[in-house]
Amino acid sequence: MKTTRISSMLLAMAVFVFMVTPCVSAQTIPEMLNSQWFQVNGSMKGYYDYWSDNITGKLNEKWKGYIYTTFDSASSTFTMTACAPNSDGTTYRATTAEPISTDFVYGFANQTQIWDFLVISNNIHRTLQFASDTREFTIFPFLVLKVKLDRTNAFKSASFTTEGCLGYDNQHLAVGSCTLKGKTVPMEKVPAGARFACIPP
Repeated sequence: MKTTRISSMLLAMAVFVFMVTPCVSAQTIPEMLNSQWFQVNGSMKGYYDYWSDNITGKLNEKWKGYIYTTFDSASSTFTMTACAPNSDGTTYRATTAEPISTDFVYGFANQTQIWDFLVISNNIHRTLQFASDTREFTIFPFLVLKVKLDRTNAFKSASFTTEGCLGYDNQHLAVGSCTLKGKTVPMEKVPAGARFACIPP
């Protein structure tokens, strides 16, 4: 009797698992990039007063910050919010680029993607801006983003780098080339000031 009861319980559990398992679906690559934090490093080299026809010197600047990404499955768009630290080192200023349709993210369902701000900037002005109380960089990057999965195909990490980048230092009327690199970090490692300023309401 006890053996029969145990066998019946095991059979019932197996049927339950069989019924529930098909209802659990794995996240897609775009969904994995929702609510991710990237720690970023950027640099720009160029010339001052480019537009005033008065070249006064060379520009060689570096900056650090964070990018917060979201994905809206209903509209199939990504949003990137750049977070730059102010001079006090504790508060941050957020600048959010216009949502980017997956039509402009090539290979958006793959582990390797191209986010091409250069191609689409002329028509719809997709830019990233790192603005603080001391500096303001506007960049048009050609980003190559790579997503790593674990053995269960769950999200592990993501990183990106620039294959090309045009930048402006808006405070000095400078123009030149730029670089931008980023890698995902856990939210608890993101400064409170960045989380407060840069997570969309």
